[in-house]
Amino acid sequence: MIRTLLASAALSLAALPAAAEKLSLGEISSYLNSFQAAQGKFTQINEDQTISTGQIYIKRPGRVRFEYDP
Repeated sequence: MIRTLLASAALSLAALPAAAEKLSLGEISSYLNSFQAAQGKFTQINEDQTISTGQIYIKRPGRVRFEYDP
C-alpha cells in the first residue's frame, strides 16, 4: 500500500507541471487519513553503518509493527 502511494507520488512528480492536477492540502490530508492499514518494505541504516531490511505494518489507530528479515 505504501509502495503504491510512493509510486503514484513519483509518477506525479515526473509529470509535466502544466499537466499535473492541483490538489489542495485538505484533499491530500483526507485521502491519507482514509487509510486504516498499510504495509511495505523498509531499509534501515544502523548507527554502525550496517543495513537492516524488513516489512512494516501500520494499523490505525496507533499500531506499528516492524518485522526484520533474518
